[in-house]
Amino acid sequence: MDWHALVSVFSNIPLDWVVLAVFALIMSADALRGGPSRATALALALPLTLLVASALPDARLMGSIASQLSTPLIAALLHGILLVIIFICMYRITDTYGADSSHPIQAVFSGVAVAVIAVVVWLQIPALESVWHFGPQIQAVFGDAYRFWWLLISFIALAFARG
Repeated sequence: MDWHALVSVFSNIPLDWVVLAVFALIMSADALRGGPSRATALALALPLTLLVASALPDARLMGSIASQLSTPLIAALLHGILLVIIFICMYRITDTYGADSSHPIQAVFSGVAVAVIAVVVWLQIPALESVWHFGPQIQAVFGDAYRFWWLLISFIALAFARG
């Protein structure tokens, strides 16, 4: 077997796709081991974080503090803190249906769906560009033109994985 040819094939894959695949693999492994409840909670928390963060500048007490956070890294950290808080709330709200694990196909659906939702939401938050900037391929595939369809298909896949 020609290892150099195999290495050259994989070396031409953009790093963005590798990061996305590794995240989907981690979420699929978690769903296979513990069921799709954490994947579902994260999938629900990601868009809600976007909604809550957009309402933050108009908040009574936090609005003035949030407006002073002008650096992108601090704004990304604030999004991360909001994501953790909302994830914990969504995990407590959603019911696990007594499932300790899921089937491999359901786990793959859960992992891929959460990865797609994460990328779609990531592209909508300008502050996260300071943490990781996705290339033009990812932006074209998961950008504004197809955002609705990716979110809809991902939530349908999560509904299948939960059922």
